[in-house]
Amino acid sequence: METLEQADKRLQADAEQASSSPEHQTVAQELLSLADKAILDSEIELAKRIVERALAAARKSESDALVKQATLLWSELERDISPSAAGQAKGQKD
Repeated sequence: METLEQADKRLQADAEQASSSPEHQTVAQELLSLADKAILDSEIELAKRIVERALAAARKSESDALVKQATLLWSELERDISPSAAGQAKGQKD
């Protein structure tokens, strides 16, 4: 099974190779999903790095909805998510 770090590296390579708006949109969506998984695993710093790349891909996708979603997640990570809050979220998910 692919680890969060392996998935992050794979998606980083995918982002570098993406050349069209739909490709960037797919990468952004996958990165946002991966960021959610990182948050649930209390990997907050990794989640922040992933969201930064998701935001860049979302901008290149020209999808306002994806840009908004990535920006919202970034602001939540910066403001609200602490390791204890992420742990609580993980407990709710289990």
